[in-house]
Amino acid sequence: MIRGFLVLLFASILCSGLARGQTVTGDLSYTKQTFFRIPFQTDPSERRLKQVQLYYSNDQGQSWHPYNSVAPDQHFFDFQASADGVYWFAVRTVDADGRGNPLNMQGARPGLKVCVDTQAPTIRLRALQPRDGEVGVEWDVRDDNLDAASLRLEYRLPAVVEWLPLGGELAASGQRYWKPAAPGAVEVRLKARDRADNWSEEKTTAFLQKYVKQVAGLIRCGEEERVANGEFAILAFNCDLADANDMRQKGAPVNGRIFKDAGILSYWYLAVPSNSAHPNAASLLSAFLLTKEGQDILWKTEKTSSHLVEGTYMYKFVKDQERQGVKFYANPVSDVVKNHENQSRVRQKFQDILAGK
Repeated sequence: MIRGFLVLLFASILCSGLARGQTVTGDLSYTKQTFFRIPFQTDPSERRLKQVQLYYSNDQGQSWHPYNSVAPDQHFFDFQASADGVYWFAVRTVDADGRGNPLNMQGARPGLKVCVDTQAPTIRLRALQPRDGEVGVEWDVRDDNLDAASLRLEYRLPAVVEWLPLGGELAASGQRYWKPAAPGAVEVRLKARDRADNWSEEKTTAFLQKYVKQVAGLIRCGEEERVANGEFAILAFNCDLADANDMRQKGAPVNGRIFKDAGILSYWYLAVPSNSAHPNAASLLSAFLLTKEGQDILWKTEKTSSHLVEGTYMYKFVKDQERQGVKFYANPVSDVVKNHENQSRVRQKFQDILAGK
């Protein structure tokens, strides 16, 4: 007789090993992260459980694909989605005698469903001809997972900073006429998000247009000495905290903080070239650098380490920041490659705003 083991996949997912709030509609969770952690729970008194295997399906259970297997005491799987879409997850257990449960994955029921959505809503907003002292716009918002309740139509008057909301429910497509609070040209914007919390580009653009009014000058990452000597009061949007931490340890009057809603986790990648003179030695070095001892050397020499390796400085730092309410966003190379054209365009656009162009 094959004995089954109870393994529960948590209904929420953790991005990059960090707790993040997810939108859940029915039994489907939404995330804009392509790399996330899936926790699971087993009965701690069960001694015969040897292995937990993760399977996924991207065709609603018609076929299941093995992804990874871990020891029961690991309590999580790390998953990298290859593309946007809906993923079903299920687990299979193996006991100490090598017997699997279930015997195969045919007809398996998912323990978790996740929709990976990395694309922000597309917004088209166009002015209508004025009528009877009223101004008007029409719009069309498109997104497969649009959160209709997030739609916000706002306007502001000339030389006025504050945006005025136009109340009422908005459909994904529609038009609106209204009489502004004062005569003159008005600026109109429409904000929207989807269930994976992708905001349209317009929101960030509006923020930077306000933020640039407070900018006294532009300096590069790594120039914290220009803050320490009093030339600038603050360096906002720095690349990381490594240089600031190093300077503070040497006695400089500088410090750094991470924005609670804008923490970014980026990665260093290790690769062995195909024409390497010593590929085996290079592979051993790469493997060593992924250990706790190797990470300690990286921290000592480069002030960098991986938050994914237990016990490292960044592992402890990230968990401490999470407890303080910081939300981190992973930026793996797969996302950079997939979105590099749009990222380059948006980066140039935002740089032009900051430069006053």
